[in-house]
Amino acid sequence: MSELLQIFIDVIVPIFLIVGAAFWVGRRLNPDIRSLSTVLIYLFIPALSFRTMIRLPIDGVQDVVTGEFGRAFAQIALLVAIMWIVAAVVGRMLKLDRRTGSAFTLSITQINAGNLGIPLNTFAFGAVGSEMALLYYVSSAIIGAVTGVFIASRGQKSVMGALWNVIRVPASTSALLGLALNVFDVAMPLPLDRAISLLGDGTIPGMIVLLGLLISRIRIRHAPWKLVSLAALIRLFGGAAIGVALAQVLGVTGIQYNVAVLQSAVPTAVMANALAAEFGSDAEFTSAATLVGTLASIGTLTLWIALLR
Repeated sequence: MSELLQIFIDVIVPIFLIVGAAFWVGRRLNPDIRSLSTVLIYLFIPALSFRTMIRLPIDGVQDVVTGEFGRAFAQIALLVAIMWIVAAVVGRMLKLDRRTGSAFTLSITQINAGNLGIPLNTFAFGAVGSEMALLYYVSSAIIGAVTGVFIASRGQKSVMGALWNVIRVPASTSALLGLALNVFDVAMPLPLDRAISLLGDGTIPGMIVLLGLLISRIRIRHAPWKLVSLAALIRLFGGAAIGVALAQVLGVTGIQYNVAVLQSAVPTAVMANALAAEFGSDAEFTSAATLVGTLASIGTLTLWIALLR
């Protein structure tokens, strides 16, 4: 019990203190969240993604597929695919209508590997954990951009439209650029390298603040709480269980195994709300699932960190 309390204080509390402070600022001062989100998406997060990939230890092109990034990408892709199947089965069993079924699927396939997953792994496993968490975040950003659009729109967008959204995600393109420069051993000019590093260092606190601000704007009136709770339960426990199985199948070990499991066990990403609102799904449902899952994850993530340590 003392170990769990120590993990809770050392790892979970710092994150949620910032989330809580940002939540208070969001409710009392009503800041322009879009501006912070835009700066993070188009400046800070791409810098962190680029820095992570250009510094990733890579030995040739084949290592991109078989190495740490390849395993991270495979894990996220398989996790999302399996959770999508689970959502389809549950949705059919419960006879959910298309709009609710879409929101239910979004709630369990869109994972918060960025705003919560990166700082969580940083505090739990140090700098190495932070670097590994970035690999899973970049993977989830690429995969989530495609699957999220398809799920939210339920066939209203074309394949090319979905691919265009992937290209427009700066975190994905900057990560691929960094990876390419890494593979071909292209050196970065020192001023540019330092500028990118400075931006990267500010990303994690910015993402935690953004999470708190976004939660402060959630408005829930008539959410189906039983179904929302089921979605949160599947996202947290089902995701973690599948994450453990996939990590073992893919031969992931060490710190990457710990990060792989934790990134699979995080709650619903706030991005699910934006996708639901933009493409006609039930944004109130995804908002409720995000809130319930984030609060519940305070306990579940504490337990997972204790088990992984």
